[in-house]
Amino acid sequence: MELNGTGLDYFNCDAAVPVPSDSVQNLTVQTGEVITGIVTASDGTTPFFNVCVTAYTDTCHNGHAGNNNTNANGHYRIVVPAAGDYYLYAQPQCNETLSVLEEWWNGADGTIDCNNAAPVTVIAGEECANKDFTLAQAYTISGTVTDGTNPVANIDVNAHEGNCGTPGMTFGGSTDSEGHYRFTRAIQSSSAKNALVRHSTTILQGFQK
Repeated sequence: MELNGTGLDYFNCDAAVPVPSDSVQNLTVQTGEVITGIVTASDGTTPFFNVCVTAYTDTCHNGHAGNNNTNANGHYRIVVPAAGDYYLYAQPQCNETLSVLEEWWNGADGTIDCNNAAPVTVIAGEECANKDFTLAQAYTISGTVTDGTNPVANIDVNAHEGNCGTPGMTFGGSTDSEGHYRFTRAIQSSSAKNALVRHSTTILQGFQK
């Protein structure tokens, strides 16, 4: 929540205003509702520590409503401002030792596509419990982009589930100053393709054969 000069704004940090360090600011804090669950490995048993779980009011990271990290037992507890529908997202990047895929809650096995996320319904005065995640193992794709001789920096390299415009999720990043790229959360599929996206007129788009 953010102080915006006229009260608390739970969603919009851009509305926050500075206050003098020697001033007194009276706040009225709203009682929230609770969402809980467990984050584990794909075996459904091994807990994951320090995974960020975030609640949004809409899909695809729209409308931040609250977040928390899992404890040593994989449990998380998020307080949201009010009853209603929320979309949950588990983000393993908060724990750099993990190599697993991020996931949106969809009421079943989870999804990496935010458009396929399903809401959880929070009822006033009742804990919204057992919203669990099982995160799948991620795989790494790495390599170097050159012009045939010299490394090329700042080239986007993406991994697609299909080729030639086939619908599917895409992950990627840019090459560093030495032309290296590395996906630490690559798509879990042996059929993923590497694509070079043109960033200058001298670099042609291409697919790995």
